[in-house]
Order: sequence, then C-alpha cells, then structure tokens
Amino acid sequence: WEFTVEVNPGQVDREMLKMLHDSGVNRLSIGGQSFNDDELKLLGRRHSSTDIYLAVQEARTAGFDNINVDLIFAIPGSNVELWRRSLTKVIELNVEHVAAYSLTYEADTPFERKRVTRQIIPTGDETDRVMYDMAIDMLARADIVQYEISNFSRPDRKCQHNLTYWTNGTYIGIGPAAGSYYQEKRWTNVPDISRYITAIEAGCPTTQEVTQITPRQKAGETAVLMLRLVEGIEFNLFRQRTGYDLMELFGPVVKKNEAAGWLKVDDTAVKLTRPGLSVADSVACDFVI
Repeated sequence: WEFTVEVNPGQVDREMLKMLHDSGVNRLSIGGQSFNDDELKLLGRRHSSTDIYLAVQEARTAGFDNINVDLIFAIPGSNVELWRRSLTKVIELNVEHVAAYSLTYEADTPFERKRVTRQIIPTGDETDRVMYDMAIDMLARADIVQYEISNFSRPDRKCQHNLTYWTNGTYIGIGPAAGSYYQEKRWTNVPDISRYITAIEAGCPTTQEVTQITPRQKAGETAVLMLRLVEGIEFNLFRQRTGYDLMELFGPVVKKNEAAGWLKVDDTAVKLTRPGLSVADSVACDFVI
C-alpha cells in the first residue's frame, strides 16, 4: 500500500515531516517546480531553490525513502540551459521519483490573463519539445525512467495511486472538491468547505455533478488514460477493465496513428512512439467516444 502526502518547500519542518512519517505516510511529494529563484518568483511560489534542498534533507532525516519532486518546464523567460540545471540538481538530490510538466495556462487565471495581454510570452513549441526530450534522456541516464507522459521513477517506485487513475481503476475522494469513480459513476464533492462540513454533520450527501458512465464511454476513457503510460494500452488489461477488444473497437484509429508514426503496436499493447509522446493529447482525442 502507498500513503502519499504533498508538501510545499519552505512550509514544512523536521517536526512536521517526522509526524507525517510516524503516522504512516510512506511517500512524500514535494512541489519544487524549479531550482531557479527567478522562475519560482514568476510562478508566484513562496519558497526558494534552497528550500527544496532543505525539504528533501529533512524528509530523509524524518525517515522517508520514497520522495518525489515536481518540476515545471517551458516557463516564460526560461531556456534550455536553465532547464538542464534544474534537472541536474534534482538528479543530485537522488530522489526516487520526478514529475516533470510543461507549464499550462488555465482559463481565468492571472497567468492566463498575463499571457493574453502579452505581459508574459509563452515558450515556443520547439523549445518546449527540446526541454521534454532533455528530461526523458537526462533522467533515464540517472536511472529515473519514464513510465508515464510526465512521470519518471526509479525501479519499483512508480506512483501507485496515479497508476490507478491511468488504468481507469476505481477510487473514492474524501474532502471538499474531491473526485470519485465507483460503480460506473463519476462525481465530485461540493468545493465549499463550510457546505461540506455542514453536510457531513447533517448526514447529508456531499456530492455534486454525478455522471453515469456508459460501457462505451468507459472504454474510451480507459483507452485515453492508459495511452498516457509508456507501457501503453495493454490488450488484456483493457479487456479486463472494459469487456471490449481494443482493436475491434478502435482498430481504424490505431492504424491511422500508427501510419502517422505516433503509435506502435506489438503483441501485448498499443503505445505511443517517442515522437508520439509530444502529440499525445491529439492522439488521445481520437479515442474519445
């Protein structure tokens, strides 16, 4: 079993980390984002690069032997060399897992408004792709191997709860705004903390936006999610999860993307090629039902 807690550098200390470890937490995810202080400031983070080092050191002292550090690339104003330094530093920390995400611009956020008004200029697609390829190669040479589009781990250190999501397994979310998927239904809890607590105390449902998933929708969702994994959509697991044969359901889609060089097919699975990783979202759209 795995019990993960996410923490921000600069907001944890040895006492807190020891308490988490002694309470049964056995995986710690640290939101580092960057080892460049100017980039951290641009992202609105309150910690410094030094705080990331200290958080990892204190976590080791507290007893953690399974640590993840999150990193973001393609930050406005960044460049390939700055990204190389962040990767070098996270490798030097000798953590068990790294999550590396390209910066995204969410609607109705200050960052997106700055992009629209050109107060910040997004990194170009070509630089973004070079940074992504650099992460794959540098981390692999350090024995931190890619197993999902944005996730890399040492042997036997893959994130177990994320693997549940990526194979479309069931899960229950507890707390305000938490999502769940169980008995072919998806739902989220009310996001307001006061409303959530009031509902709990009154013995009332905390859920909202309950959606019934049809068998065909489940098959499409499962294909899209499993495609994120380096191991791809495994035929046997797909049939086990959905009751469908992948090639009977998506044969033309698979063949189209295989011909384009984005997918490869073997006896056990359909998976993204190395070039296909960079266009994964576009490929996944073809599997949506």
